[in-house]
Amino acid sequence: MEKLQNIQGSLTPVLMTLTRLGTLLARQPELQEQLSEEDLETLAVLQEHFYALILIREHYRPDRELDDSELNHARKIMGE
Repeated sequence: MEKLQNIQGSLTPVLMTLTRLGTLLARQPELQEQLSEEDLETLAVLQEHFYALILIREHYRPDRELDDSELNHARKIMGE
């Protein structure tokens, strides 16, 4: 259980890092030019998947429950 909590706790910082990286790339086109289209697409997919994992994690917290639309959105991102 503790291991699961550690994994869950690390999702938010990873998403924040991916988001900051995406913002930095958007503000500095010269950095974007150094990355391939595949790299940029991978970054976008990682952001979406970490966001979905956070939504799913929130759904299973005992003190909070997502409404069905939030959970369905997360599942759609994850391809379920």
